[in-house]
Order: sequence, then structure tokens, then C-alpha cells
Amino acid sequence: MDSPGHESLACIPKSAESPKNRHIQIVKFMPLGPPETLMDTKWATTELAWTAHPETGWEEVSGYDDAMNPIRTYQVCNVRELNQNNWLRSDFIPRKDVLRVYVEMKFTVRDCNSIPNIPGSCKETFNLFYYESDSDSATATSPFWMENPYVKVDTIAPDESFSMLESGRVNTKVRSFGPLSKAGFYLAFQDLGACMSLISVRVFYKKCSTTIANFAVFPETATGAEATSLVIAPGTCVPNALEVSVPLKLYCNGDGEWMVPVGACTCAAGFEPAMKDTQCQEETDEAKKIISSVPMLMMRHGNLEDLMLTGSEIAVGPEKVNLDELTEVMISIEEVVLQPACGPGSFKSKQGDGPCFPCPANSRATSGAASICSCRNGYYRSDTDTPDSPCTTVPSAPRSVISSVNETLLLLEWSEPRDMGGREDVFYSVICKKCLPERGMCSRCDDNVDISPRHLGLTQRRVTVRNLQAHTQYSFEIQALNGVSNKSPYTPQFAAVNITTNQAAPSAVPTVHLMAATASTMSLSWLPPEKPNGIILDYEIKYHEKDQGEAIAHTMTAQRSNARIEGLKAGTPYVVQVRARTVAGYGRYSSPADFSTNLQKFFLFNPRGLTVFQFTPLADPPKSWQEQLPLIVGSITAALVFIIAVVVIGIVCLRKQRNGSESEYTEKLQQYITPGMKVYIDPFTYEDPNEAVREFAKEIDVSCVKIEEVIGAGNPPKLLSYRGKTASHLQAIPLEDFTPSGTFTQLIVSPLPPPTPATLVTF
Repeated sequence: MDSPGHESLACIPKSAESPKNRHIQIVKFMPLGPPETLMDTKWATTELAWTAHPETGWEEVSGYDDAMNPIRTYQVCNVRELNQNNWLRSDFIPRKDVLRVYVEMKFTVRDCNSIPNIPGSCKETFNLFYYESDSDSATATSPFWMENPYVKVDTIAPDESFSMLESGRVNTKVRSFGPLSKAGFYLAFQDLGACMSLISVRVFYKKCSTTIANFAVFPETATGAEATSLVIAPGTCVPNALEVSVPLKLYCNGDGEWMVPVGACTCAAGFEPAMKDTQCQEETDEAKKIISSVPMLMMRHGNLEDLMLTGSEIAVGPEKVNLDELTEVMISIEEVVLQPACGPGSFKSKQGDGPCFPCPANSRATSGAASICSCRNGYYRSDTDTPDSPCTTVPSAPRSVISSVNETLLLLEWSEPRDMGGREDVFYSVICKKCLPERGMCSRCDDNVDISPRHLGLTQRRVTVRNLQAHTQYSFEIQALNGVSNKSPYTPQFAAVNITTNQAAPSAVPTVHLMAATASTMSLSWLPPEKPNGIILDYEIKYHEKDQGEAIAHTMTAQRSNARIEGLKAGTPYVVQVRARTVAGYGRYSSPADFSTNLQKFFLFNPRGLTVFQFTPLADPPKSWQEQLPLIVGSITAALVFIIAVVVIGIVCLRKQRNGSESEYTEKLQQYITPGMKVYIDPFTYEDPNEAVREFAKEIDVSCVKIEEVIGAGNPPKLLSYRGKTASHLQAIPLEDFTPSGTFTQLIVSPLPPPTPATLVTF
């Protein structure tokens, strides 16, 4: 016998055929049955052995249902312990191409108020989760026992709970979830501190059974991804019927019910309606005789017993019932044919003794002895499809196109079509069109527009478009195609999106050059970006010490393609980068360039003698007179001020000589020293010359200084020579000839002539 919910077939044996071979009768019954079940714990005859985490949480026990049938259940009751988080995961459940599933749970929950001496963490609810997977790959530790990766369906609360004095009150809850996209899924139950028992779990889906409406047969159809979804089922005319309005379709709602028939068929000439307008029967005396002799057929509990033919009568088991009584439980009669073998609606593609088969979906055979069923209008077979393959159609347009524009770069994403055309080999093409609003037309984009990974034959639903022009309108068509799109005479269906690119930021600054450097400054220059993409507003210079990284980098701006960075450390390598800015924002930084400042120089002079020493570092690269103009003007001004100061100092010195007081002259000299200038220090007042250097130049690391030689000793005091890392020039000039410039670092003026040897310290 067939199980409930499955179709039953009754066939008249060939031995009953008449000599004309005209009586081959096939009657197909579709009894009403429950929704299709994917998993039911009541079916288990052994332990379920679901995965529990931790092991001290859910416990599997044996029990009995209301009919005293043995069942496997799970229970948990750790209400006296705080912070409960107990998980229970089912075995892998294949989804069988179902988009939405339903979960029926039967459970009991203990009333927290009926349990004495428990903390406030007692719960009377639990959580239902699911996890999709393409294979049975879950382990005891993977996926992690937490929401995300698990998807929460709902928090399940009982309608009734029980106390110690009552028997367990069974609650039944049904929840659904979807759409599902992978090969299968797991169910998971989370307990956060309840005392409960999970008695049974059933997973099922709803469907609309095969039916006949308006002389058209509609196949079994699963419900859609949402409870409110309407799934279209294409119809095929019953044998001996012709389409009078197309398309033939019927909608299957979320509850598994058919609704809103569209299109119809009618019986062809020479055939008349029969079996309550579900068949088109041949009008012959022989046919009328056979139909009138159809006996009483019986359906009991959804099971159809074997049909037996005796003479001109057909019997079902020992009893006979009236045909009108049978139709109350009959969902559909697929075909009752009184035609030669392989009549309309059937075919046989190969020679031999094999049987005839009904035409595949969306195809038909209007005449007998067909070797292939032709496709209905709008449906096709690809070159690789076999005659047994159903006819399919082109996909609908892609959905939910999302565009993201970043200057001249575009990101496109979309969802798959709502109707795949009955095929799995769907692919996509992206067509780029550049639009000119003033002309009101769009044309194909140039070859420089780069669509990655490609623009034709895409299997993924995401592309990146580069090299678009700034401030330009574009239109993009995302076409959906499949294996039969080349058979259709129509343009593939597409979704279009219109975008306008923004102002593009400038390209990177090519190279940065060091034009000059001192101990505390660097002069830089660079070329403008190759692609400014607008007017350059300014440049941003980013610099930091090479050893410290970008975390503490400094920035400054420049209006032109050159800049001077000040306040740097002497003898220190720096990393410098430059970028340009337009109204669209900053471009990319130039490649990092390493430059170093010069070493700092200090001179310690014997205080006896009226001599000015000026240090001149290695010559900088020659500068244009425009760059040197501020320096020239400043130097002349400083020279005039300095000459006046020298004259004043000379007068003071002459007066001091008359008075013969050297110390008083020295005190007067302090009044004319420029503010901020370091006063001299006599290194010979220290026993250790290095101590004098450290006292005088505290900002310089002593590791950068060493004594190379003692030039002289005695009276005048000994002269030490300190050398550093770079070559330099030491020049002694009369005070009245001294002109300040930006090339010196430290000047010490000795109060009395003649000049005496000095100590040179180089850092």
C-alpha cells in the first residue's frame, strides 16, 4: 500500500485490451494528505543523539506520547544554577528545494513560582535558532554556540506551565522561517535557565497538490519563501484539449491552496467534457460503453487497492461504490485516455518496448505517436537538453540593483531574478552606456571603461567599474540570461540604473625633490599631478621622523609646488610625502621620500679678542634670484642694524679702555647682544672640555661629539678641535665686516682684540 499523502495509480492490464488496442485506461488519484514532513522526532526508533552544549545541559530521555507510543525527548532543569546557556542542535535536515519550512514543537514548562528556593534567573521560555549549510559539517565546537552564526527564529513561550501538583501541560507552537538557499539546515534550541521538556519536533513544508482547472493540469507546487508569497505554477492542457487563452497558470498561496486561475483550455473537436470537466473524452459508442461500465471505485484512508478487470467491469477490492461518492475525496484525475499508445500529451523518444511518458513540463504533443513534445509558446529547450527535459523560459530581470559611486569608480550589486525560467544556469551581462543629456541619447561606453571581473557571462552578482569620466551621466543595464536565452527572439530582460559620477580627486604627486637643507629646515619642490582633474587648490605636506612612524606625523600646506619645512631636528632623517587637493578632495600621497637635515655646528671661542666667527655649511644648490630676493633684503637690513650695534660697541670699548676696566666693559657689552643669541662660554674654565660642550649645547646628544686632537696648549690656553660628520668652512672676519645671513648657526663675540685661538665643536 502507498503511505498517506502519496499518489496512487491504477492501471488496466494489457490483457484487457480489445483487439483494436484502443482501451488503455490510466486513472491517477491525489488524495488529500498532510503537509510534506522533512523530519519528525516521533519517527525515531533509537536515540536521537543530538548535539548538546554543554554536556551538563540538555539530556535525552525516553517517554510516551498521548497514544502511549514510545518517543525520544529532551529535558533540561538547571534552575538552581546561575548564568545558564544550554544549547541543543538537531541532525542535518535536507531542505529538498523548499524555500520556507515550518517547525512544530510540543513541550512542557515548569512554573518558576512552584519551585522553592531558586534564584531570580529562572526562565519559562527558550529560543529557537537555525543554521544553514551546504553539507553535514557541524561539529561539537563549530559553528560557535551563539547567535550569529545561528539565526534566531523566535523566543518560544508556553501558553500554560505546570506546578509540582499538576501533570505536565503540553504546549504546541509552530514557527516558520525562510527563505532557505543552501542544501540543508540544523535546528538549535537555547535554554537560559528553564525547567522544561521538549517532547517532539516536526519540520514540514506546505505545498499545493496536483490539480486540474479549466481543462488544464497544474503540477504539485511548493509554497513560496514568505507566508504571503504567491508561487506561479504553469499549466498544460489535458489530452484532447486546446489552449483558448494564455498563459495557463495557477497561483499557490502560502497555506498550500490554489487560487486565481489564469488562462483556460477547451475540448477539441470530436471530444466532449467528462469526469466533471476534467477530461475531454472521445465521442464513440465504444468509449461510452466502457465509461458506463466503469464500476464502483473505492478510496479508503487515502489508500487505493489494486484495480482488477473482469470482463467489462473494473473492481477495487471486494466492495464497489458509486463514482459520485469517490469524487468527494478525489483531488484530481490526471488522465483517462481512450487513444492509441502515445496519444496526445505523451511521447516515446526511443525505439523499443519502453512505455510512453507524459510530456515534460511546458511542452505538449497535440497528435499521437509523438517522439518529442514541442515546447509551448515562450518556452524552449537548449541544444544540450534531451527530449525528456522540460521546456524552460528566459529569466526575469535582476532585482534590487544597488549602485555606489565614489568619484569615478562605481560598484554595482544585484539580486537574482524572481523567476529563473526553470533553469539553474543563469548568468549576467553588464552593458555600459554614456549619456549626453543635451542630446537626449546614450551610446556604448569607450573601451577604456573597465568592468571587473568582466562584463559578459558573469556568474557572480557584483562588478566594479573603473575609469569613468568625472561629472558624466551613465546608464548601466544588468541583463539576466540562461541556457535558452539565445533561442528567444526577444532582448534579454534587464534592470537599469542611472548614475552620475562626481568630480575626481587629483592623481598622486609624481616625485618630491630636496632643494636645500640646514640643521633645522628643508626646502622642497615637486611637480604637479599628471591628472589634476580640476584646479589645484593647495598641497598638503606630511612629514615625520623616519624612526617614529606615521603615528606622530606633522602636516603643513603650500599654495605652490614648493615649500620650506622649519623646526626640524639637526642631523635627523625625515620621511616626506605630498598630495594635491581640488574641490573633490585630496588625491593620493606621493611615494615616501627620505631626506635628512644637516648637522648642527657650534663654536666655542676664547673670550679674549674681538673677532666674529661665521660658520658656512656646504654650499646649497644654486637658487634663482626670485627665491633669494627675501634673503638679500633681509641680509642688507640685518647688516645695517649690526653695523650700528658694532659702532655702539666700539664706543663703549674705547671708553672702557680709557677707564682700564675690562670687567665693566664686558658688562656694558651685554646690553648690545641681540636677544636670543647665546653668550660665549670659555671652555678652558672646565677641567674636562667635554663638560664645557655639554654645558653649552645641552640639546645635542654627547654621543655625536668627540675630541679628535689637541691643537695647542699653554698660554693662551689649549685649543681643542672637535669634528663632526660633515665637511665645513671656518671663516674669521673683522667685526665691522660681519653681515648676518641664514647660513650661520651660532656667533660668539669676544670682547677684546686681538683674536685668539678658538675651540671648534662640530655636531
